[in-house]
Amino acid sequence: MILIADDDLNLSTVLAEYLRDRDLPAELAGDGEEALARMRSRNYDLCLLDINMPRKNGFAVLQTLRKEQNDTPVFMFTARNAREDMLRAYSLGCDDYITKPFSMEVLHSKLRAYLLRQARAHTVPDTQFLLGGVLFDSVHQTLGGMRLPARESDLLLLLCRNANHVVDRHLILRTLWQRDDWFSARSLAVFITKLRRTMEQSGCNGCNIVSVRGRGYRLTT
Repeated sequence: MILIADDDLNLSTVLAEYLRDRDLPAELAGDGEEALARMRSRNYDLCLLDINMPRKNGFAVLQTLRKEQNDTPVFMFTARNAREDMLRAYSLGCDDYITKPFSMEVLHSKLRAYLLRQARAHTVPDTQFLLGGVLFDSVHQTLGGMRLPARESDLLLLLCRNANHVVDRHLILRTLWQRDDWFSARSLAVFITKLRRTMEQSGCNGCNIVSVRGRGYRLTT
């Protein structure tokens, strides 16, 4: 999901519809405070953030996000093309700087390419992991010799491949459940509880699955 934070409602609405028609879901925020509130309440794959917004400008929003250790990718999305503005944006932690006017086709291609690289970066071909001295074998779906149900094994593999980093709950649901709704989220919570119990029984000392409120889960090793 992409968040478009721009007070130009006409432009952001047209852009959101363009992206949605090309399988990139998008939501809108009309000012900086709304953008911050939305990004605190859910995880977005990327944010298109205008600088000139009411209530809180884009620089302030980006600075606040990074101070709160929110690492959501941010593309500045603005008519301001001064070198000083670009340098300031990058110094605050933006990932790209896009000036208006722009080609929607080019922007769409840029977003797809960036999100694809992000997805690949989180995919590591490892299949075996040591968790507190206990071997997890994702191919044979075993943890310390104990057989795991397929869904538990797939879930543990995803967490292991992103160990010590928060794995977005929506990403887990889309990857393993192919759905992102309330019922799937409840099912995920049940599997997390089962997996914690299995890890404890297997003797994975020092490893735990931590719930990160409003974001997802992190496997600590």
